[in-house]
Amino acid sequence: MKVTKDVDYAVRCVLYLSLLGSPYSATKLEISEKMEIPHQYLAKIAQQLNRSKILEITKGPRGIYRLLKNPEEISLLQVVESIKGEIFLNYCVPETGSCFRKDSCYVNHVWSELTKIIRNYLSKISFKELAEKEICYII
Repeated sequence: MKVTKDVDYAVRCVLYLSLLGSPYSATKLEISEKMEIPHQYLAKIAQQLNRSKILEITKGPRGIYRLLKNPEEISLLQVVESIKGEIFLNYCVPETGSCFRKDSCYVNHVWSELTKIIRNYLSKISFKELAEKEICYII
C-alpha cells in the first residue's frame, strides 16, 4: 500500500488544524503555506474532507477551513478513507464477488487479515495523539 499525495496532504491539513487548538480553524492560504500543500490540491482535498463530515468550508475571499469534530474524535483511518475509500490490500478482499476462488483461497485470507490489522491500527490513532507527538510541524 502506498500513501498517495492526496492522502498525505489531507493528513497534513487535518494535522495543522489539530495543532492550532480550538476552534481548529484557519484560512485556506495559511494551511497551504504552512503545510506546503498546493492551493489546487488543498481545495480538492478539502471538498472530500467536507463530504466526509471532517471539515467545514466557509467560502469567501479568505476561505476558512474548520474541523467539525475535536481531534480526539478523528482517526487517521477516517481521513485516509475519506480520500481513497475503504482500504484493502488486493482487489479480491472486499465483498464484491470479484474472485470466484475467494472462499477456497488462503492467500485471500492472508490479505483479508492484513487489511483488518491495518484498518484497526489506523482507527486507533487520533489526530489529538498525532498533534501531541508532532515535532515536524511546529506552529
